Amino acid sequence: MDPVLLLGLILLLIGAVVWRDHRLLNRQDPSKGQPVLTEQARVFHKEIVPNRLGSWNNAHYVQFYIYDRDCVVECKVPAQEYAALELRTKGDLTHQGGTFLSFTPTPQG
Repeated sequence: MDPVLLLGLILLLIGAVVWRDHRLLNRQDPSKGQPVLTEQARVFHKEIVPNRLGSWNNAHYVQFYIYDRDCVVECKVPAQEYAALELRTKGDLTHQGGTFLSFTPTPQG
C-alpha cells in the first residue's frame, strides 16, 4: 500500500476519534441554565428502565403533573426516592428542567 495513503488513513482515524471524544466531553445537559422551580405537583406515572448490562443499575423515572402549567415533567430519580413516591401523591416538586431535586408530599388532612 502506498505510504502516503496509509498515513492519510491513520490521520483520518485519529481525527475521527478526537472529534468523537470532544463531542462526548462537551455534551450539554439540557437542564443546565434552566431555573430551579418549586411547583405543586402530583406523581403521575412511574417507570423503571432496565440497564442493558443487568438489573442492578436500572434507571428510575417519575412523571409529575404540574397543576399551574397543566403539563407533565419527567425526572430521573434516585432508587430510594422512587420507592418512596406513590402514584397520585400531591406535593411540592423542586426541579431544574428535567433534573429532579426533591419532592415534599403535602400532608393529608
